[in-house]
Amino acid sequence: MVYFFPVCFCCLSPWQKDAPTDVCWEHFPLKDIANVKTPTLILVGGNDEWVPPQQSIDLYRALKSDGVPNRLCVATRTGHGWQELRHRLFQMNIEMEWF
Repeated sequence: MVYFFPVCFCCLSPWQKDAPTDVCWEHFPLKDIANVKTPTLILVGGNDEWVPPQQSIDLYRALKSDGVPNRLCVATRTGHGWQELRHRLFQMNIEMEWF
């Protein structure tokens, strides 16, 4: 699994020697996933540079393994925010279907 860790205030990654792992753990995306019970719709761009798609895949898998209803939709060739018309239409249809 690959996770995006926000840069800690001391500019260390969690893998560096003497990294503040407690701070990194507090910002770990899936730290409290066992508490999630809300059905979740996950929309991600396949080329998203702000939120790596692997995070969405890991979220989907974690929710699924906990029995939480969820759906993952990946728009290929798009980044953060779906810009192509067909992706936007797909997104609207998925959201209407979900809710």
